[in-house]
Amino acid sequence: MSVLETKGVSMEFPGVKALREVDFKIETGKIQALVGANGAGKSTLMKVLAGANPGYTGDVFIDGRLVSLRSPAAAKAEGIHIVYQEADAALIPSLSVAENIALDELAAGKGSPFINRSRMRAEAERILKRLDCDIDVWARVGELSLAKKQIVLIARALADRRRFLLLDEPTAPLSQAETEALFRLCGRLAYEEDMAVVFISHRLEEVLRICDGYTVMLDGGIVETAPATADTTTERMIEKMLGGAAKSRIPLRQTGRGRRYCRTGRSREERTVQGDIRRVKEDRGEYRDRRKAGKDQVARGRRSAWDRSRARGEAKRGTANIP
Repeated sequence: MSVLETKGVSMEFPGVKALREVDFKIETGKIQALVGANGAGKSTLMKVLAGANPGYTGDVFIDGRLVSLRSPAAAKAEGIHIVYQEADAALIPSLSVAENIALDELAAGKGSPFINRSRMRAEAERILKRLDCDIDVWARVGELSLAKKQIVLIARALADRRRFLLLDEPTAPLSQAETEALFRLCGRLAYEEDMAVVFISHRLEEVLRICDGYTVMLDGGIVETAPATADTTTERMIEKMLGGAAKSRIPLRQTGRGRRYCRTGRSREERTVQGDIRRVKEDRGEYRDRRKAGKDQVARGRRSAWDRSRARGEAKRGTANIP
């Protein structure tokens, strides 16, 4: 078992404290969810581990050994691989699936200066077979669906023998069938390939379904790390993510006349705060006043435009009332 751990990691951008003394830990053979509202620091922490945020402070350890992740190359050398939501950014669409899987090896200039296409194809087929994925290794990546592009990036992690896989909201653009296939793949990577999978998602039902544990972030810090058990509820997770009572912050919508409300059914928890703000402003009459002011402004603009048009017409006809 390998362990990746951060201790006191902080990250600051001009005027913004993105991470605050973060202690985070993941182990191979497990799927760990990382959840939090927008701006909580999830992606910033993942970029630190992937070497994309070299300005961090604090310590990162792998199996008790202090490591420096100041570049993507350094993170990859330590066995860390990230798959961003924008999969196209890490792929070359004009190259084949096999070439994209071997891209890190080709870019590093490892081995012979000549490309052995037969070996490349055999290696790509072997890896995709391990993932139970039927993809033509000579198909151009630009012709693949987004779900298959994510699989190509995951296959690249296996080709380079990475131990820690970071998935940044992988299910957001996927269909239900593609999401189910990704879930099976994550389970195979963690429990059969002995990888550590960090799963960032706004869909809390997914977290409870496939993850062994979850970590909640709020305002750049970690507020809870716990196992995902049968007793874990989405309401509890939302409460931790928002730093308050979950029931009062569930997004609501008005149903018919009066003040009756029901749940919207939206699963993206970052909308809960906006839903509360809008509901409070509606109660205060701010939206009504704003709409009335907007209508008055439009009416004044229409009257002004009509007056100018009439004046121009009268001037052309010579009927304008000029003293």
